Amino acid sequence: MQSHLQELLKKLEEKYPKGSATCSKSHLAMALYDWNKEGNWTNRNAFVLDHRQQGYAFYTFTTREPRHCTIRHLFVLEEHRRKGVGRLLLEDMGQHMFFEGVNRFRFFCNKPAVKFYSKLGFKYLGESKQGLPFVYCERDSYESIHEEKQLKKLHKRY
Repeated sequence: MQSHLQELLKKLEEKYPKGSATCSKSHLAMALYDWNKEGNWTNRNAFVLDHRQQGYAFYTFTTREPRHCTIRHLFVLEEHRRKGVGRLLLEDMGQHMFFEGVNRFRFFCNKPAVKFYSKLGFKYLGESKQGLPFVYCERDSYESIHEEKQLKKLHKRY
């Protein structure tokens, strides 16, 4: 996976030259930087998930109780956005969490992503104490985020 992602970054850099705006190029560069710096390629509680090479999620599980999943980076390549890829990545993470006995998502995201996560039942908890331009979100784990009954139930609880 690591070599695949490095190749993808090279392709994105060729496709979008320096100075051009592309979210996925910067997201991937930051994710690879963080993953390398933190040694997560060999961490047994750190995972990289891809959906048909259209979107990617970098996430970790805590080892202390109560265990939770921290989404470190989640992005969908520009040409595959608004097609449900992000939702499918979260659904796959939710299934992985279920099998590992992890019950909750916790993470920071950028402000524009709040709408996306809110539609999927995540609870917006406000900005970080450090004043970073991020918001803190959480939600209980789920087996399938597209089950309408479960989404309605979660919305009522929050």
